[in-house]
Parts: sequence; C-alpha cells; structure tokens
Amino acid sequence: MKRLLCILLTLAMLFALAACGGGKSSAPAPAATETPAETAEPELSAGDLIGEKGERSYVNKALKIRADLPEDWILLTNEETAEVMGYAREMVTDEEIAKMLEESGAVCDFYAMAADNSGSNLNIQLQSFSFLQGAAVSEQALADASLDQVRQSLESIGMEDVKPTVESFSFAGKEHASIACSSTYMGVPLFERQVFVKVGRYIGIVTSFGFSQEDADSFLGFFSAA
Repeated sequence: MKRLLCILLTLAMLFALAACGGGKSSAPAPAATETPAETAEPELSAGDLIGEKGERSYVNKALKIRADLPEDWILLTNEETAEVMGYAREMVTDEEIAKMLEESGAVCDFYAMAADNSGSNLNIQLQSFSFLQGAAVSEQALADASLDQVRQSLESIGMEDVKPTVESFSFAGKEHASIACSSTYMGVPLFERQVFVKVGRYIGIVTSFGFSQEDADSFLGFFSAA
C-alpha cells in the first residue's frame, strides 16, 4: 500500500507543479521578479536538459547535478518511468522525452525508488517556460506560486494535515528554494521535499518522498554537483 500511495503522491505533485509552471499550461505564470534572480546562462534546448542514465547513476549537465544511488535503490529506465507516469509508451528515447518537454512543457526525466518496496522515491520533473518568462521567473517565485496548488492537489487525493512551506535548502552544494510538505494518509505520516533548480528558461524540480523529513532529506544527499 505504501508504494502505491507514494506513486499517487508523485503524480499529484507533478500535476500540481506543472499547473504552476510554464510551457503549455493555461495557468498564470509565477510573478516575475524585478530583475532576473539567476546569472545569465547560454541558451539551452530541450535536448540539453535530458540527463544521462547509468545502472544507478544520473548526470544532468545542464542542471549541473548528478545522482549516485546506493545498491538498495533502483533507477527506472525510460520505459519504466513512462509506464509509472502514464506517458505514451513510445516516448522512451531521450529524443522523444526532449520533444515532449518542448511540446507539453513538462516531463519526468528521472525516477528512482528504494528496492525494499517501501515506496520511498526520488524523481526529477523538467519544465520549460517561454523565453520571456524564463528570463524573469526565479526559483523562489516558482516555489511561492506552487504552494497553494501543492496543498490542493494532495488534499484532493485524500491526504490530511497537509502542511507545505517554502524553505531554502542546501542541495548538491548550493542553496535553492524548496517546498517541504508533511501530511498523513490513514494515519501514515509522509514527507516530501521539492527542490527547484533553474537554468535559463528551464527548471528541474527534484522531489524526494519518505515517511519522515529525515529520510526524505537524506535521499537528496545522493546528489552532488556535476
């Protein structure tokens, strides 16, 4: 039950964050900052945002992060990730994932889970913005704009005591905006943290799910700078 619950939570969080992002979403974009919060980066294409996967490793040169999973974790293939996320099964090559990011505005590029079938997992959703939005929206602005949507999405699937907050979090050697969210389901405590990593007009949202804040935050320790 815990594994199924965490998959449902993953989907709810991805839909919530996609609703607040850019791309093809009809939802209003986060308010622009007065000046761009990030240092200007060379213009990237959707293909540049797709990470390189090994047996238990993941490197995303655009986001400048890498993950090295311990032996008791499993990194899903493109095909397995597509099945969990409910994407069309033919969208399994890196090129097809990049096309989906450009056309729909959001895609899950990384999904890993604990091998003990507990339901603990990590995932990375990539989002794109228009060129104008991408120059103005900061990680902090997107986290702030996502807060209410995160709460509503979790409550809509039956989560109780949903308490999301925006926090600064040290991830892969840098400080990033994040959403920390505790909740319960049928008395089971859950915790998830989303870390926002922006580059150009794209943003990677790294999400960790566990049954305590200590566990969820420790899973993010699998990441380092690349």
